[in-house]
Amino acid sequence: MLTRAGEGVEKSDVEAARWMKQAADARNVAGELEYALMLFNGVGVAKDEPGAAKLLVRAANRDNPVAQNRLARLLAAGRGAPKNLVEAMKWHILARSAGAQDEWLDDQLATLSQEQRAKADEAVRRYLGR
Repeated sequence: MLTRAGEGVEKSDVEAARWMKQAADARNVAGELEYALMLFNGVGVAKDEPGAAKLLVRAANRDNPVAQNRLARLLAAGRGAPKNLVEAMKWHILARSAGAQDEWLDDQLATLSQEQRAKADEAVRRYLGR
């Protein structure tokens, strides 16, 4: 993070991405999240939305609410992974219950049919019961 911000060291997105990849490869949740964001946006590395989505899945499954929020956005928009509103809303509900606020995802949640909402709620129950 210091390398990315240029705090105390020379600023370098490429070097920061190298360090973040190492952290992500070591299964560090914060590293997975940060490297996923760098991949998604093409900061310091080639843009790779599917690669970013895979890392967000790993971090989201380890209860990181920011990763859950970002994964919900990707799934709702169909970026990096196939569009899946039910799965997106599962992650949104989980992130929201941990304090992550997102009006856009709240609006998406409101568009679900009763059947879709029931499936999302059931997916949350399954996740919490794992």
